[in-house]
Amino acid sequence: SALGHAAFVAAVKVIAESIASMSCILYERRSEDERGRATKHPLYKLLKLRPNEWQTAFEYWEFVTLCLLTHGNALSIIERSGRGQIANLIPTRPDQVQIVRLNDSYIYRINTAQGFLDYNTPEIFHVRGMSRDGLWGMSPLTAARHALGASMAMEEFSSRFFANGA
Repeated sequence: SALGHAAFVAAVKVIAESIASMSCILYERRSEDERGRATKHPLYKLLKLRPNEWQTAFEYWEFVTLCLLTHGNALSIIERSGRGQIANLIPTRPDQVQIVRLNDSYIYRINTAQGFLDYNTPEIFHVRGMSRDGLWGMSPLTAARHALGASMAMEEFSSRFFANGA
């Protein structure tokens, strides 16, 4: 329901669009004291221009930022080429993902139209927000739910108040 709150939506929109509009620059170390742009690196075009076949870099980073701001996590499935290089980053909604602990590791279980699919950690690009366990980011909405709830209640009250001719 927070996405129906005008102030929250405006703030998320400004932050997500601002982050998405920034140019993603990939650097490589050339010597002990020198670094430079890695424009020939295989990930350069993927991160800067087109992370997958249907999204521009702007659309991808806007979605990643939106997920971080609303869920505390942003996840993408890493698709590799036949040579093992990263070919696509397929964004996934965090509310469809569970982290399942195995003995000394964990897997990502993603709910898809075909059912649940399991991915090992090297197959997922996971950006976490603040975390209590180091595995799953905390949702900023959960952290601020009382303040958001009060603001939404006040907005609803004032709307009803003025609707009744006050």
